[in-house]
Amino acid sequence: MKIFKRLSLFIFTFIISCIYINDVNAASATISVSANKSTVVVGETVTITYTLSSSTAIQGWDFTASYDSSYFSFVSSNMEGSTQAVNVATNSSTKSKKYTLKLKAKKSGSTTVGVKSVQVVDINEKGMSVSKGSKKLTLKTQAEINASKSSNNNLSSLSISDHSISPKFSSNTKSYSLTVPNDVTSVKVNAKASHAKAKISGTGNRKLEEGTNKLDITVTAENGNKKTYTINVTRKELDPIKVSLDGKEYTVVRKSDKLDAPDGYKDIKVTIEEKEVPGFTSEITDYTLVGLSDPDGNINLYIYKDDSYTLYKEYKFNGVTIYPKEPRKLLKDLKASNIKINDTDVVSYELKDYPYKLIYGMNVETGKDNWYSYDEKEGTFQIFAGVNEVGTTVTKTKTDDKFMILSIILGVFTGIFFLTTIILTIKNKKKTGINY
Repeated sequence: MKIFKRLSLFIFTFIISCIYINDVNAASATISVSANKSTVVVGETVTITYTLSSSTAIQGWDFTASYDSSYFSFVSSNMEGSTQAVNVATNSSTKSKKYTLKLKAKKSGSTTVGVKSVQVVDINEKGMSVSKGSKKLTLKTQAEINASKSSNNNLSSLSISDHSISPKFSSNTKSYSLTVPNDVTSVKVNAKASHAKAKISGTGNRKLEEGTNKLDITVTAENGNKKTYTINVTRKELDPIKVSLDGKEYTVVRKSDKLDAPDGYKDIKVTIEEKEVPGFTSEITDYTLVGLSDPDGNINLYIYKDDSYTLYKEYKFNGVTIYPKEPRKLLKDLKASNIKINDTDVVSYELKDYPYKLIYGMNVETGKDNWYSYDEKEGTFQIFAGVNEVGTTVTKTKTDDKFMILSIILGVFTGIFFLTTIILTIKNKKKTGINY
C-alpha cells in the first residue's frame, strides 16, 4: 500500500508538472496560511490551516507545507502525504480546498510556516500562477509568557452609586465602609482596573440585607494574581438593639443565618430588651450565647448573662476544646501576661523556671475547669499537673520526683564505685606486703 501511494503521488506530480509547463499564463490561485494562535507555548501544539482558492475551477494541485523542524515537530495532518498536498479534482466546480497541519513547539523563538513547490492547474489543464502565503509564529515557554504578563491587580477607582464610601478611595486601601438607611435594599458597585488587561468581578447591583453586608470586589491581573477590595455596607435595622462594650457600640445579631452554633450547643431564643433574638445554649457549660456585630461588621459570639456580655472564644487542640476564663483563685506565685492565640488576646500565667505558659479554662466537652500548659511554638494544650485542687502551685512536680530518683540512683552507684575501688586497693597492697 505504501509503495502504491508513493507511486500515485509521483504520477500526480508528474502530470501536473507537465500541464503546468504547457502554459504558465493561465488564471491565478492563492494558498493562504493561518494559525489558531500567533503565540505558541513550548510543548503545546498549533494548528496551521492551508486554504487553496481560485476564482475559477481547479483541476489539480501539488504543494508542500514548509516549517522549520528545529522549532516544530510534526504531529498530524489531513494531507495526502503528511506535509504534501497532491490531488486531481474529480469535480470540475472545485474552487477551494482546505488542509490542516498540527505541529508541536520545541523551543523558544520566532519562525515562519508557509508553502513551497507549488503547482496548480485549472479545469482546462492550464498552469495557474499561485500566490503563496505564510504565517509568522512566536514560540515561548510558559515562564516567558508569565513574565511578560502584567501583575498589576490594582483598582484605579471604586465607588457606590449615590453614596460615599469611607475612607476616600486609594488603590492601596482594600477595606471600606458605608451605612445606608433601611429602605435601601441594593447598591450599585462601580470599579475600574488600573491595567487594561486586568479583570474585575463583584461590580454591578448588589442586594443588601439588614445589618452588615460584605461586598468583595476582586481584581485578577493579566498574570493571574488576585487582589480583593471589600466594602462593608451596613443597612440599618428598623429597631436595632445596641450594646456598648469597651467604648464601642455593638449591635445584637437578630438573623439566625448569620450565626453558627459551636459544637455541643443547641438553638434557643433569647429575650433582650423585650425582643427575641437567636442564641445558643449548652447544658454542659451552662452558657447562653448571642451574636454581636462590631462597627466593622465582624460578628462574634458572646456569653450573655444578667444583661452583660463576655466574648466567647474556643480553642481546639489535640481533640480538646477549651474556653479560657479567669481562675477561681489567683495564684500568688504566678505572673499574669497576655498572649496571642488565633489573633485573640488570652490571659496567661508564667511560673518561674517553667518553660510554658499556663492558662485557666473550661473543657467545653466536660464542663470542668482546669489549668492547662500551653506550648506557644507547637500551639498545643495539655492539663498542667503542677497545680493542686485548692489553687496553689505544688512545690514538687513529677519532673522533680524523676530528677530526685535519678540523683539517688547516681549517688548510690557512685558510692559503690568508690567503695569497690578502696577495697581493691587495700587488697592489692596487702599482697605486695605493704602494711598500714
